[in-house]
Amino acid sequence: MSDVSKLISAAMKTFIALDTQYETADINQKVALTASRNRAANALTKLKDNQISQDITVNPADIAQMNALAAKVQNGAALQTGLLEFLDIVKNYVQV
Repeated sequence: MSDVSKLISAAMKTFIALDTQYETADINQKVALTASRNRAANALTKLKDNQISQDITVNPADIAQMNALAAKVQNGAALQTGLLEFLDIVKNYVQV
């Protein structure tokens, strides 16, 4: 598996965990975080599209950071913080 594939796999795992938290959040959290959640979804789509359209050099530290974030989110990390960290990693590869 290429580094790009590993990053996308980790990003998908992280986004699914974040989106699950988003879906179970109360209405106030959803209102506050809808824009960030949608930016994260769009960034993931762009990352997947870029894998097809061009060769991306991935920093292995970003893969490790994304995997660590997935674990944190699955263990109950704050949704807002998780979305921001997700976007911070993905912005290294696509415009968010």
